Amino acid sequence: MAYNWKKTAGGINYILGERVVRVETTPELVEALRAAGHPALDLAEELRALYAAQFGRPLDITAASLACEIDLHARLNVFFRRGLKRSGRLPGKPLAGFLGKMMAHTDVIDCGERAIDNNRFVFDMLAFLYGGR
Repeated sequence: MAYNWKKTAGGINYILGERVVRVETTPELVEALRAAGHPALDLAEELRALYAAQFGRPLDITAASLACEIDLHARLNVFFRRGLKRSGRLPGKPLAGFLGKMMAHTDVIDCGERAIDNNRFVFDMLAFLYGGR
């Protein structure tokens, strides 16, 4: 699927849709999430503000839940990429196929409201890890 990406002030690729925010896992995102402070929470708050400005209503995902989903998916993407690079050293190709599929699922992070995202409850439960402000 071809996406028409926009960029946040920090250069992170995103798309806003009805009840959903999509973020592209890029080197810029990974680097931004390594910054000191609360970069995932900062990004989530920026995306929520952009969503509210575009749709005239708040996104029904807390900043902490959104931060959790973006951060975890981006970290998993890095993990899968690293594993894919190293999988050539192993006999057989099943691991490479698995890692490639998993990486494809984390290249674009789809963050939907509870009504359309059956995984939202996972990130809502883990949101306490990101606190809030």
